[in-house]
Amino acid sequence: MLKIGLEREFFVQNLLGKIVILSAQKDISDDNIWPVDGGGLLLEDRGEPSTNVYQAVFSLRGRIRELIDQISQRPIHRATTDHADDEWIVRADLSHIPKTNSTMDAVRRVAYKGPVKYRNLYSHTNHRKRNLLYAGTHITFSDPQFRSFQSDLTISITKGCTCKRCTNRSPETVNSLFDFHLLFKLLDAEFSTEIREAQRNIGFYELKDDGLVEYRSLPNTVPIMRLAEGLTRVLTLYNKG
Repeated sequence: MLKIGLEREFFVQNLLGKIVILSAQKDISDDNIWPVDGGGLLLEDRGEPSTNVYQAVFSLRGRIRELIDQISQRPIHRATTDHADDEWIVRADLSHIPKTNSTMDAVRRVAYKGPVKYRNLYSHTNHRKRNLLYAGTHITFSDPQFRSFQSDLTISITKGCTCKRCTNRSPETVNSLFDFHLLFKLLDAEFSTEIREAQRNIGFYELKDDGLVEYRSLPNTVPIMRLAEGLTRVLTLYNKG
């Protein structure tokens, strides 16, 4: 059974409406409370993975609610200004912002993650407008299977091999292959309106090193209940083959 993990990114702005790059605020002692995306600009939060859609979705909702409360209760120094006033900051419900030179320069100073090696089912190379920066909702899928290596061990003993590789292998969980192309096409169809309205393109995904597959076309503006209901429909269709 597929396990689902959800992540939502979002921009943060101050009361003046300007984007705040939290990872650039090195002068606050509790800077590590902010789960900043490796790209350097976005905040991100993740729910607990689950085989149950509603558990996965509402786990994400709870984490986001907790983070928003943290943000709304804390002033943060705006290091990008010429004065040292503290500004209260709020979450920005935006799926994209203009890509400016000053924003990109700030991102480059604090980013620790290289370019995402994303792929696309339909050969899109970018979202619809290259002059925008996007925040998204990412859905990670995996098919974990518990594998026993008893058969390998039996063969090794028969051949007389006593090396650690053959005799000390423990049962483990591995992520099995599944038809993620079909799954992602169903997601593209289910959320086509939200993707189009956010000026994004369908079909974006990333293959993770640990066998996870991440769908990356959804904007961060998809309501939580819409996400849960849409995912439920998609998985019902997927399981029917």
